[in-house]
Amino acid sequence: MYTDLKWKIPLILFAILGSAYLAYPLKDKIALGLDLQGGMHLVLEVQTEKAVEATLERIADDIKREIEEEGYEVDRVRADIKNKTVTVLMVDAIDLKPVEEIMKNHTAYLQNEGEVRDGRGYLFKLSEEEETRIEQNAVSQGLETIRNRVDQFGVSEPTIQAQGEERILLQLPGIKDADRAIKLIGKTARLEFKLVDESVSAQVALNGQIPEGDEILYKREENLETAEVTKAPFLVKKRTVLTGETLSGAEVRYDSDFNEPYVAITFNSIGAMMFQEITRANVKKRLAIVLD
Repeated sequence: MYTDLKWKIPLILFAILGSAYLAYPLKDKIALGLDLQGGMHLVLEVQTEKAVEATLERIADDIKREIEEEGYEVDRVRADIKNKTVTVLMVDAIDLKPVEEIMKNHTAYLQNEGEVRDGRGYLFKLSEEEETRIEQNAVSQGLETIRNRVDQFGVSEPTIQAQGEERILLQLPGIKDADRAIKLIGKTARLEFKLVDESVSAQVALNGQIPEGDEILYKREENLETAEVTKAPFLVKKRTVLTGETLSGAEVRYDSDFNEPYVAITFNSIGAMMFQEITRANVKKRLAIVLD
């Protein structure tokens, strides 16, 4: 019995010491959680109602523009955020019938609730399915945006997940600069498509001659050899023609000719229809994709 222990004890000690050596230092070998190394625990609430509000306002703007392009006089097109409705009111009741044809482009997400104002207008209500889709998409976009922002901190194994219908759970082990993290992560994120205004150069606009309805935005460019970061100005229309809520997917792909990476985006059925209309009406014009 004692003879067996003579070789078993050294073997056990060797195994223990070897394991300790391979595990050292612990912080590099084991991903420590919040309970062991501290960090941040946040529960963020996504303002899904803001996404629905922005969608209704954009829809109202698009309807008004489409009717006017057909040559009909519009009294007003108003979005009611509280009731999730859009009221289309014409100057003359005789023009209401043609509006029905125009509104067929929007029946996928708007329900006709009937005539209003003595037959001069229609009341449309956002469908419950579309409202739910917008809210879910807002949370999904929030998750993806936060993941991209967390990458800047180099956090090992962060926890980022949806909690309930409108909240996002975020755990960042080891984060020390809490103020910077909260400021960066809590910033409102939006993906928007805007037309580039090439009637005036960006340099002229920078000198103070910005056309009405325009704004100057900057594209961040990094020299891969020198790591120098520069910002290139672009003059774009303030009006947002499309938003990220109409996207159903985005992924990095590589072209077959030069093996260069690019981002492929996929629109949902509504977004595809809107993108078709926008590009058809703006042939040979550039479209800026604006993030944040």
